[in-house]
Amino acid sequence: MKNNMGNAMINEKQSDHNLLIRLDQKVTDLQAAVKELGSGTVSKIASLERDKADRKEVEELQKKVNHDIEVRVEGLEKWRASTLVYLAIYGVVGGFLATTLIYHLMDK
Repeated sequence: MKNNMGNAMINEKQSDHNLLIRLDQKVTDLQAAVKELGSGTVSKIASLERDKADRKEVEELQKKVNHDIEVRVEGLEKWRASTLVYLAIYGVVGGFLATTLIYHLMDK
């Protein structure tokens, strides 16, 4: 019986030793993963910092876009106003010509 007890203690110690080895490997793997994740994150942040637009660039671009929009809207407003004026003039002239034609046709 004493021998079985000794074997059980040896098996238990061996089992604990194996568990510690596996845990040590897992911790080592975890440390490597965290280190890799950290270095990857640092490089991604550095890349984002390089590629970002600063506030002045964005403001200048926004001014250019706004100016372009204003110029286009002004052009459309002028075109609309001139089209309405021409339409009114042609309408008056066309009405006058139609009235004159009808008057002359009825007069005879």
